[in-house]
Amino acid sequence: MLELTLPPNKTPAIVLYTRADGTAATASITGTESVSRPTLYSFDISSVDDGDYVVDVTNPYGRFVLRIDGTDYLIADEFWQLDYTSDFAKDPNKILVNQDYGGTQNLTYTVNGSIVADASIEVFSYASYTAGLINGNYRIAESRQKLDGSWAVPFYLDPGIYVLRYYKEDEAGPDIYRLTVSFTNSEIAVVKLSV
Repeated sequence: MLELTLPPNKTPAIVLYTRADGTAATASITGTESVSRPTLYSFDISSVDDGDYVVDVTNPYGRFVLRIDGTDYLIADEFWQLDYTSDFAKDPNKILVNQDYGGTQNLTYTVNGSIVADASIEVFSYASYTAGLINGNYRIAESRQKLDGSWAVPFYLDPGIYVLRYYKEDEAGPDIYRLTVSFTNSEIAVVKLSV
């Protein structure tokens, strides 16, 4: 049994994915609440083979890495963006946004036709940004543009409207763009905003 302490929840659930290729290793597994500890839930994963797994806690939302070795479990956090440069996340509800989103080099930041190497890239929700919530506390994600215009770390975003802010200290920007992220190509839009 895998035991997890979670916020009080009537129907906690997890799904295991193989760490190597992201394929689902289980269907959704519902947890059983401990009688003596209201926030302790047990999940029966006895039928899962030994190996490394990504565990999505689907209710409430969370994610961690699990290594199963017989009856031994090793649980660890993982900084997901480190993987994005080689093996993009496979969450079907998110959309990969990088320099080529919406077209080749569509989101590459240039000034006078030249790529701005090492420019910072920040993402905010459009609603937050237009409400003046523009500091690091409200930033959804951040990356850096490389010499070839690619992003050091691409983003996985929900469909919606965002603000991309590009800048390089004492050299370029800030330049602000409204970005519409959608599964429908015709809805993708990038509009430059006044600073």
